[in-house]
Amino acid sequence: MSSSTLPPPKLVQGKEFDGADLHAAVIRGSGHRYKYNQQLSNDTSDRPGQSRFIVGSFTCTRCSRTRSHTWHSGVICTEIFFTLDDRYRTILHAQQCRRCQAYVKPEVDEDNYVKKIVSALDLWSGRRERLESTGDFKETDPHDEERCHGCQIGVCKRQRRTAW
Repeated sequence: MSSSTLPPPKLVQGKEFDGADLHAAVIRGSGHRYKYNQQLSNDTSDRPGQSRFIVGSFTCTRCSRTRSHTWHSGVICTEIFFTLDDRYRTILHAQQCRRCQAYVKPEVDEDNYVKKIVSALDLWSGRRERLESTGDFKETDPHDEERCHGCQIGVCKRQRRTAW
């Protein structure tokens, strides 16, 4: 069975979301260089999955019948898998609602997503050099590690590291 006919690796329902719906925006932002491949995972990619932080929001509609609960985040944990023939896959991780603890699907800022994903893919494929940090960061609320699915499974780089 070829890798193109394999079913995509299973995602944790309601906690992980495939980024295939955002691929059209990546095509526009990358000049059609990259192809999306839902079969990629740590086991099938040439580069182990790495996470990036995407700006966006979460809207929980479960905890209130009259009003939804929305919060913004500068740290939507997004894993990227990549192959040397310019195929990639992303997985976006949910966060739990502070009110009802339900996991909520992320709604990413498309421009921010494209910029960060294409930048990572261009770096990994050798199309650009590593950039030096400008230190020009926007201050946001602290990352809620307790509710971030990426932190819970150990793939979010924002989780606190405890000293040994």
